[in-house]
Amino acid sequence: MLVLVLIIAAGEIYLFDVAHRLQMSVTSGVGAAALGTTIQPSAQDNALNSIEVGDNPVAYQGTITVLQSGSMQVKTQDGTVSFAISAGTKLYTTGAQKSAIEFQKEMTAYNAQVTQLMQDPTKNAAALKALKLPTAFVQTPLALSDFAVGDSVDVTPSVQNSDGSYAATAVALANAAAPATSQ
Repeated sequence: MLVLVLIIAAGEIYLFDVAHRLQMSVTSGVGAAALGTTIQPSAQDNALNSIEVGDNPVAYQGTITVLQSGSMQVKTQDGTVSFAISAGTKLYTTGAQKSAIEFQKEMTAYNAQVTQLMQDPTKNAAALKALKLPTAFVQTPLALSDFAVGDSVDVTPSVQNSDGSYAATAVALANAAAPATSQ
């Protein structure tokens, strides 16, 4: 019985390896070259490669050093970064974890939207880039007055302004007190 299980496992590993090598050879053109043909990416392939799904810029993590109406400076590991805070900036703290059912519903809706937009990715490039991946945690909205110098934050930047600051699209209070639980 053990020998049979080992043979089956070895066969699955072999099939996985063959599939992986085939995929790598086709995407690199090596497999096609071995067949006497070459695969050249089309202009459409190149255009599709430039389409991004989801706008997920790197967030700056650090501590607030200066907080004023409309602006915030955050000390990160690499230095101090200035952010412009506007009415469109999402200010929040992360709370309790969503239920698996709720999160799965959000992921299903997200995947359906991606599938629909990918029907014509060139036409829908901006909508694809604007998609936001659902989070596994409840986000509780805050006001700028809920933040203070010394707070740990995660700031999601947008464009860099002419003064060198970044427009902040979202600021998450990272060291908020855990939500109270009822017993």
